[in-house]
Amino acid sequence: MDIIFYEKNSKKKGEESYPLIKELAEFYLWQNDIVWEDLLKETKEELFSIEVDERDKPFFPNLPVEFSVSHSKDYWVCLFSDAPCGIDIQEMREGNIIAIAKRFYSEKQLAYVEELGRDGFYDIWTIREAFGKMTGIGFHCNPPEFLGDNKPLLELDYQGETYSIHQIDGFEGYKCAICIKGGEFELYEIQ
Repeated sequence: MDIIFYEKNSKKKGEESYPLIKELAEFYLWQNDIVWEDLLKETKEELFSIEVDERDKPFFPNLPVEFSVSHSKDYWVCLFSDAPCGIDIQEMREGNIIAIAKRFYSEKQLAYVEELGRDGFYDIWTIREAFGKMTGIGFHCNPPEFLGDNKPLLELDYQGETYSIHQIDGFEGYKCAICIKGGEFELYEIQ
């Protein structure tokens, strides 16, 4: 089961969040009945080491765990899975969303934003970011169309695989979306 952790009033960014990510990865393994001690070849520190790929995406080279991180103003979120995954959270700020949507969104997505305003804009933005993180390509990828009947799809096909899209509620003034291989996840607040 995939797990999302979030922390409110967090200022964590980049490498300063690695110690917490390692601790949460250990919890994820335990929740999914993966005994990390069985994976241990050298030391726990080596097993839980985090590296960065050529696209600056952090990963665990020695664990059967994928993760994705996002932060926006007051929130830090981290998603763990056994397959490629992506998460994004965005504060819903004011701004010229139509001009930004015209620059980055498809015509169908632009129409969605014109109808729903900021909610629609941040629906698209967070889904696109989550998809880009899941693929490792980033926001400026050319994602498959993920709107159907003028609302976000719950699933999309990418390179022969089916991924689920979920919009995560409960972050007032923010939008959050995940893109995962499975359909089930749990949400935990870090105290």
